This record gives sequence, C-alpha cells and structure tokens, in this order.
Amino acid sequence: MQNVTQPMSHTLPYIACTFKLFCASYRETKEKIQGYGELAQGYADAFYEDHIQPVTDTYVEWVSSLKDSMWEKIQSNMENYMPFTGN
Repeated sequence: MQNVTQPMSHTLPYIACTFKLFCASYRETKEKIQGYGELAQGYADAFYEDHIQPVTDTYVEWVSSLKDSMWEKIQSNMENYMPFTGN
C-alpha cells in the first residue's frame, strides 16, 4: 500500500468550493423555512380574525360595560356615603 499525501494547496480549493455550496444551500433552506413561517403566520392571523376575534370581541365589550356599570354604582354609593356616628 502506497502512502500518497496531497499538498494542502490542492485541497484548499475543494474545501472552499464545498463551503460555498454549503452556504448557498443553507441560505436557500433558511429562506424556504422563513417563507413557510410567513405562510403559517398568515393563516393563523386569518383564522384569528375570522373565528376567534368575533367571539372574544363580544366578551370584551360585555366585560367593559359591566366594569363601567359597577364603577358608576360604586361612585354613586361613595357620594351618598354617611359614616355611622354612634351617639
């Protein structure tokens, strides 16, 4: 068996080319994944606007009106409050 070693200068172009291909492949893969993420985000936003938001908006409005009503009752009671003075 013959021991053949190549000088480092012959392998550097191969390594550089392989690295460039890897980087290009990485960029393409990253862009595809980001594109899928943007697509999924779009579907999630559309689903939320069509199915979830209409339901939750009514509850938010109901709670807001309930809070306002309770706050008005508390304020009116505080204005008419007379502390007990025991004689």
